[in-house]
Amino acid sequence: MVFKNSSGEGDFLQRVTLRLLRENERPEFDRFIIEKHYLHDAIVVGESLRYVAEVEGQWVALLTFSAASLHLKAPEQWIG
Repeated sequence: MVFKNSSGEGDFLQRVTLRLLRENERPEFDRFIIEKHYLHDAIVVGESLRYVAEVEGQWVALLTFSAASLHLKAPEQWIG
């Protein structure tokens, strides 16, 4: 079910597509992250996935997921 209101947000959301970032798009992705993210840094630690949400080929959102488990090695060893 898609929420629709009088402003047409539901129609807009139905046009959004999500895809993995292509390797040749990485510089532009990093530039946007550095420019727009509050940390102004595009460094992602460990294994990661980068996604682009698009509407008619125009980027409307950037998403990055990384392996946080790399930062948890010491606590995991302590827990056993």
